[in-house]
Amino acid sequence: MHDPSAAREHSWAGLLLAGALLAGCAGTAPEPDAKADRLPVTLEIELQRAEDDIGAGKPSAVPAIIQLVRFAMSMGRADESTRFAERALASIERGAGADSVPAANVLSMIGELQTQSGDMSAAARTLDRAAGIIARFGESADPFTRAQVHDALGHWNESSRRLDEAARHYSASIALREKNEGSDHPGTAIALESLSGVELRRGRLDAAEGHLRRALAIRERRLGSTSQHLVATLQSLATVETGRNRLDMAELYLLRALAIQERAEGPRSAVVADILAALGGIEGRRFNYERAESLLVRAFRIQRQLLPRQSPALATTLASLGILHLDQAQYLEAEPFLSEALAIREAVLPPDHPALGQSLRDLAELLRATGRESAALALDRRARAAARTDL
Repeated sequence: MHDPSAAREHSWAGLLLAGALLAGCAGTAPEPDAKADRLPVTLEIELQRAEDDIGAGKPSAVPAIIQLVRFAMSMGRADESTRFAERALASIERGAGADSVPAANVLSMIGELQTQSGDMSAAARTLDRAAGIIARFGESADPFTRAQVHDALGHWNESSRRLDEAARHYSASIALREKNEGSDHPGTAIALESLSGVELRRGRLDAAEGHLRRALAIRERRLGSTSQHLVATLQSLATVETGRNRLDMAELYLLRALAIQERAEGPRSAVVADILAALGGIEGRRFNYERAESLLVRAFRIQRQLLPRQSPALATTLASLGILHLDQAQYLEAEPFLSEALAIREAVLPPDHPALGQSLRDLAELLRATGRESAALALDRRARAAARTDL
């Protein structure tokens, strides 16, 4: 007999893993706009102008190039942004020197992009070079660049599941930012959110909540209570509350995030879909299956339209739809969703990733419930192998 209480735990596991684990997994950078195949031409033009200024000996071109790289990173195109940043680095090296603090600044951004793309070996080399430059300059190095290098090293370690090292680097970044920018600076909020993600992955919900509440308070004071910059923090707080089984509080955070996001970008964006999927997971845990399915289907339709077919976010929604049907012993309806979620996660996640292991267990449960014991055992073995190497 199928155990619905176990399936409800699986339903949350898919959503919790997506928020807390995929956020720190290499290769899972924010989804780019599918319509934007390249960086804006204006960026290339501005970089060329700055390169000309470097050639003319104008020192003001160096910070201008750093700002261009930072803007390129925000576009969500890791490969294009990396190419752009590497070209910018060559200009920085001509203008300020290969072992200069500005070079370390750009190197940290390149390392971050390489981590996002899953090129962990290249990222390690790049960030090691950036850290070496900063170490040589010591306290005389620009504190913002020092904090940025710590942030990039934190992300690399988090993506490599070296959570203690990640927490150390994020904490160092927070300390530098608080000392030099103030405890109310947006950069401090970003670093607090990064550290909260590590604490969430460690299962330290109280610590994660404390960091997130501080980050939320900073953003509300600086940007107002309806700023779109609050959305991700509200989603993370909802993840914490769901982990505590405080579903009403989680729902309040998500509904606030949804209202802000829809006001900013309308009802059909990738972030709206993420929020709808999380609300669907909450309704599933409440046994409100009809409402849960409505929310998850809305999320699924938006993601199908906007995201790549092998998107981790889409896999999470598919898994949640499959679990919703599995919970109700609707095996025929559940199998296509669970199978597609597993296929996506196999394609985009490392073989020992917990979200992949959860997909294997979910599909194994379905196979066992429908009398396919040998196939279920094969998936169980794969899930156990992943669990042995997972941190």
